[in-house]
This record gives sequence, structure tokens and C-alpha cells, in this order.
Amino acid sequence: MRGGIIAKKIMIDQELAVSKGLVLQSAEVCTTCHNDESPAWKPDRYTLADGSKAGFDFDQAVNAIAHPVPEGYDPLAEGEAD
Repeated sequence: MRGGIIAKKIMIDQELAVSKGLVLQSAEVCTTCHNDESPAWKPDRYTLADGSKAGFDFDQAVNAIAHPVPEGYDPLAEGEAD
């Protein structure tokens, strides 16, 4: 699938991906939606290190959605670009 190959080639080059519209994650970016004005907001969703509760915690949220690249993975290797 050609579109998948092109997308992968863009996504493995962060500078190129950003130039094509990728938005890098940051607490500021995330809290544009994950805030107390959101209909899905739960003020006690996260438990902080001190035991207190918070509706959003950037570090915990980033860890929950992380998808690290496996060691030794070559996105351009034959058969992996589809």
C-alpha cells in the first residue's frame, strides 16, 4: 500500500513529520482538550505521587499512550513499510 509507505517514511523523520502537520505532545497541547471544560472531565481521574487527585496529569497520560519503538526495529526494512 503506497500511502502507508509514504506515511511511515514521513513519520520516522520527526522534522519532516512536523512540517507535514504533526503536533508534538506537551502539557500545553494536551490541556487544550483535557481540562475542566471537557464533558468527559473527571477531577479525580489521576492519583499524583503525593496521593492527591487531579483531572489530568501529563506524565501519567503520556505513559498511558506511549508506543515506543522496539529495539532493533527498522521501519525501512523489507516487509515492514506496509
